[in-house]
Amino acid sequence: MKQLIAALVLIMGFAGHAHADLLLEPYLGYETGKAEQGSSKEDMSGVGYGARIGYQKMGFMVGADLHSGQWDYDSSPSQDVTPRDLGVFVGFNFPVLIRVYGVYNFDADLKFKSAASTTKYEGTGVKLGVGFTALPFVSINLEYSTSTYDEADGNALTNDLKTHMYGLNVSLPLTF
Repeated sequence: MKQLIAALVLIMGFAGHAHADLLLEPYLGYETGKAEQGSSKEDMSGVGYGARIGYQKMGFMVGADLHSGQWDYDSSPSQDVTPRDLGVFVGFNFPVLIRVYGVYNFDADLKFKSAASTTKYEGTGVKLGVGFTALPFVSINLEYSTSTYDEADGNALTNDLKTHMYGLNVSLPLTF
């Protein structure tokens, strides 16, 4: 957390001299993919939401990304999954119709909740996205994310839990 605060303070310091614009971008969408651990593979899907906050100047974007959601884990018995990712993003907003970005989630959590128990997995991840900005103030984004979780309830895992998710979301990239 101290690293994120230091990075944001550094970004704000440079952005003030570069006359950058504050970027605030809430998003909401649908995500689907797989979770695998050892030889087990299960489907996951559900709603994803979050926000990016940072600076944008001459097309370049940098800042923090916070993501959460509510997914269904198709196992037996089925479980509810709550992701929570905190990361940093960089990207570029092209002058005509396209934007690209990448996120490094240095703090990625998955909370699995069933009728019998709750398990929290911790790890890191990466997200890549491309946005289509044909509509004013709206971006339609396609994303791919992958995460590796190496701890469960604070204990190291023998077999890491890995997720591979695809998403389609709508965001409002607002600059001030």
